[in-house]
Amino acid sequence: MWEVPDPESRFSLIMLQNGQIVRPCSSRIRRRGFSLVELMLVLTILLVMTAVALPALARRGQQQALQSAAASVRDRLMTARLTALREGVPLLVWYRDGGRDLRVQVEETTSQRSVRSERPSTRGSVMESTLRLPDGIRIASAPTSPANGGTPAASVKRNDSWSGPIRFAPDGTATEWSLLVIDTQNSMMRLSVQRQTGTTLLEWARP
Repeated sequence: MWEVPDPESRFSLIMLQNGQIVRPCSSRIRRRGFSLVELMLVLTILLVMTAVALPALARRGQQQALQSAAASVRDRLMTARLTALREGVPLLVWYRDGGRDLRVQVEETTSQRSVRSERPSTRGSVMESTLRLPDGIRIASAPTSPANGGTPAASVKRNDSWSGPIRFAPDGTATEWSLLVIDTQNSMMRLSVQRQTGTTLLEWARP
């Protein structure tokens, strides 16, 4: 006589007289599904995780946009320096304090002497260029900048007044200057123009 295990058991085996071993039919194995409470619990956990992750992802996107805008400003400043060295003419960089616009132009001269101006010239030149930052990002003079007079950069009014110029000379020197690129969350990146080398340093700044 052979003992026949409980056919309802998932792991039971049936010994036949001919020595063959077979598993019970799968249709007789009971499978347990998820209950409604378990499904609701999993859904709640997913919703909480999404709510926590979305602000962080959005902030990361804002930081990347700020870094990209600040890098664009630095590239224009460095290009102005290299153009002044290559062409042998001084270049001026103006920007709207509290605005989004930046302009690079050749310094005007009269009888071999530089002409000082309070705003960029409207004359065109192949060496001149303009840059407009994306919405929500603006340029401001840093507190150490000659244009700001010690006013905190975050309080600069958006009056669209031109500030500058930052002068890049043919000998590689430049006006020592400091700018801030600011987003809507008041996060800032500082650009510092070095007097002796004309290079521009880019770094994060505290509000």
